[in-house]
Amino acid sequence: MPIQIDIPDSGDKFAAMLLVHGFMSSRNNDNHMLARISKKIVEAGIVAVRIDLCSMGENLYSRENYGMKVMIE
Repeated sequence: MPIQIDIPDSGDKFAAMLLVHGFMSSRNNDNHMLARISKKIVEAGIVAVRIDLCSMGENLYSRENYGMKVMIE
């Protein structure tokens, strides 16, 4: 699963937030919306994690496997 992890510059313990894009998008698409949100989260001292869902962005896994139920399993 392609992933982008943005970590604050200082500190040694962080909360983390998973950012999940909408259908037919990707972690670095939509005019870099998630990247801009991630930047603000990191500025607040929180780790921001972005993923590409099945068959979107750089994730080449079959669209038949799309959905939170499949990802959790």
